[in-house]
Amino acid sequence: MVEDYNAKLSAKCREIVECDTTRIRKTGDKLFLIIGFNRSTKDDDGQWVEHYVDENGDMCQRLRDWDYVAEKVVASGKTEDELIVSAEYYKRLCSMTIWEFLKENTCQVNTCSY
Repeated sequence: MVEDYNAKLSAKCREIVECDTTRIRKTGDKLFLIIGFNRSTKDDDGQWVEHYVDENGDMCQRLRDWDYVAEKVVASGKTEDELIVSAEYYKRLCSMTIWEFLKENTCQVNTCSY
């Protein structure tokens, strides 16, 4: 198991993001929030199969199922407070449609200053 930099902060971030697992890694002077969701290969596209020869000499295959945690880095910050703000921003982005995001993050032609 990979060590968590700050378990208490991880637990707080797990409440914000609503995921199965969280951990914090520190690299240099920056904190990174890694979230995870419990998965199974049986639910994945392109599921793995094992090829084998049965007792009659026929080539067969069987599905290979195992559970795993799909992880990704979703937030970062130099301080714990910055990391929490970044996690809250990620959570907000996840609830937006692309059109809401574009409306919020693009400027009107008449209001842009270049």
